[in-house]
Amino acid sequence: MKNVLILVVSSKTYPSYLNQIFQKASWVRQSKYPVLFYFGGSHKSHVEKNNLYLKSSTKFVDMGRRTLEAFEYVNQNYDFDYILRTNNSSYIDSIALEKLVESLSSDNFCGGHIGEQDKSKFISGAAYMIDKSILNLILENKDKWDHSLIDDIAISRLLEDQNVTFTNFERNDVISYPRPSDLRYDIFHTRLRLDKFKLPRAFEGLLMLKVSKNYKKFRKKNEVIDTFLDQVLFLIFRVIKYFYFKLR
Repeated sequence: MKNVLILVVSSKTYPSYLNQIFQKASWVRQSKYPVLFYFGGSHKSHVEKNNLYLKSSTKFVDMGRRTLEAFEYVNQNYDFDYILRTNNSSYIDSIALEKLVESLSSDNFCGGHIGEQDKSKFISGAAYMIDKSILNLILENKDKWDHSLIDDIAISRLLEDQNVTFTNFERNDVISYPRPSDLRYDIFHTRLRLDKFKLPRAFEGLLMLKVSKNYKKFRKKNEVIDTFLDQVLFLIFRVIKYFYFKLR
């Protein structure tokens, strides 16, 4: 079995601190792989339980610096073949992730959900995976990381300049109540962003538990069934969205 280390970029701000609770109560508890939530603002770099505290600033603009510091720390202290870097709006299914990882055979691997900005492709910071050789390449060229850019754009530009090819990952995008039929269970990454549905992101953690339940049911029965309750709750979310948007 190949070793994957999952790094979750985290903070003490809303909604990250809420989502972390539900991540740890759902997919992190079930994960076949070690998971580290990393934070800035510490007087020294150290690990407590599954939290990695770093000396980098907690500011959003310094997310790239925190990520580089996290990469350096784990490179020196952990054994792994791949790093999966994700965030607090993500649900990671380790069974589907294992199937993907075990199918990989080439070195210099870099994969993620590919987007495009200014006619240039980038890997989404919601979840991207790199192997050890790519990690070393990033650290060797860390001075070329453009910290004026959002971190996923910055790392993509750095890797693009080093002629690294990106492999596209499909993902489930949850923007409302997730019925079982709304998800694909061969995909390891589900991203929850209720602000895309014009709803408060405070609900995302609760829906993460629902996503976890959907995966468990599928794995147990190997079929997808939307119950009557699923349909009712789906409609309720639509109604909530309507009135929430009207009252704003």
